[in-house]
This record gives sequence, structure tokens and C-alpha cells, in this order.
Amino acid sequence: SDPDVPFPDAIDNIAGASGKKPVIHAIAIGPNADGPKMQDAANSTGGTYQFVSAPVAASAVGMATTAGINAPDSVTAIDNDRSF
Repeated sequence: SDPDVPFPDAIDNIAGASGKKPVIHAIAIGPNADGPKMQDAANSTGGTYQFVSAPVAASAVGMATTAGINAPDSVTAIDNDRSF
């Protein structure tokens, strides 16, 4: 795969692929995270989207993700604004 493919193009490639493809579960963390981009990634692949506003809430989401949201053939994408 090409690491220089822009994120929206990568999502379009995944959503438009034939055969088995991953489901993306996306988490936007903080007010400066690109929530619409992350939500589009999840919606385009049949995944889920969550927004958390603070690191404490992010820890809870991380625990939920590792506790079973991720199934085989799924991906969790996280956009952290790193401003807090």
C-alpha cells in the first residue's frame, strides 16, 4: 500500500473495494479532532463513530475498544487533537 495516499482517498478505496474489506471504527478525541472525517470513515465502511472531549473519556473509549468493539477484519482509527 502507498503510505502517501490521502486519508479520504484511502477511505474511498476501502469502501469501494470488492471482496472482503475492513470495517473502520473511528474515534475523534478533543475539540480540534476532525470528527466529520472520522465519522465519514466509519459510515463508509459500516463501522461505528465516537467523539470524546477529554483524555479521561478517551481512556474509557480505549478500554471499550479493546474489550470487544474490534472484531477480526476491523480497524480502529483515532484522531487525537493533542491539544490537552
